[in-house]
This record gives sequence, structure tokens and C-alpha cells, in this order.
Amino acid sequence: MQGTRRVWLLLLLVVPAALLGLTYLLTAIFGAPSTGLLCHRGADAPGICQIQRSRLLGFGGSSSVAIPESEIVGAETLRPRSGVGRGSGGYTLSLQLRRGPYRHYPVLSGPFWADTDAQTQRLNAYLRDPGQREFAVRENRAQALLLPLLPLGVVALLLLIASLRGRRRRTVAGG
Repeated sequence: MQGTRRVWLLLLLVVPAALLGLTYLLTAIFGAPSTGLLCHRGADAPGICQIQRSRLLGFGGSSSVAIPESEIVGAETLRPRSGVGRGSGGYTLSLQLRRGPYRHYPVLSGPFWADTDAQTQRLNAYLRDPGQREFAVRENRAQALLLPLLPLGVVALLLLIASLRGRRRRTVAGG
């Protein structure tokens, strides 16, 4: 019994640290994901949009990429590509740029079409209306963290139920 507690305690300490390290490593290799957009215009200054990026799920390693509004044609909601070897992915709010290697610059992703497309429509309305001074959209951090963990939570709950049932059967059979 004491050995089992030590294993669980070790797992509770090691697994989160390993996941944090893996997240940092992957974002160092593939780049930090975009977590939102902040656009602002001055009274006599040209507009700038800053794409917010974060290495550690919005909790650290944050940076931004500035793009002048004059380089932005508009915004578009991109659907995930389906096909062999591709996951279902999420919907992406993407900036359409006039030039450069990235004509569709991803701003943020979401699992639901309606939510992501509503943000795209808000951004396009901002870009069309020179009277608006500021626009901001941020990734729903709770949704980004909890949705991938939901299947793991269900599996953990099923394993816990199976473990408790097995323990109860052993107690009844032994007693």
C-alpha cells in the first residue's frame, strides 16, 4: 500500500513537470502559437495589429508580432483540412496579408466554427471602420486547456471506477 502511494506521488510530481518541459520544447522547435490579436489606431498614426504569442499556454514566454494595418487585406475563418494523416484540428482566425511568405497569418484557433467566425466578423468590421480605435480578441484559455484534457479526464474516471470495483470485489471475496 505504501509503495502505491509513493508511485502516485511521484507521478503527480513528474508528469506535470514533464508536460511543461515538452510544451516548452515543442514551442521552441515549431514556434509559439498565437493566442490573440490587439489592434489600435491613433488619431493621426497608422494602425498596427499585434499578434500575441505564448510559449507556455499563455502563462509565460509571451511575445508579439506587429503588422501594419496597411498590410492587412482582411480576416478569414479557415476550416481544418481533412485527409489521411490529418487530425480534425480547429477553426482558425487568419489575417489575409497583401504580401510576404505568409498570406494567411494565423491569429488564434478555436474548436467551434460559430465562435471563431464571430471573432473574424468582428475583426473585419474593425478593419472596415476607420472610426474604431481598438480591437482585441484573445484565446479562451480555459477552453484551450480543458478541451484536450477532457478525454483524459474521462479515461481517468473510468480507471478509478474500475479500480474501486475491483477493490470492492476483492474485499467481498476475501471477507
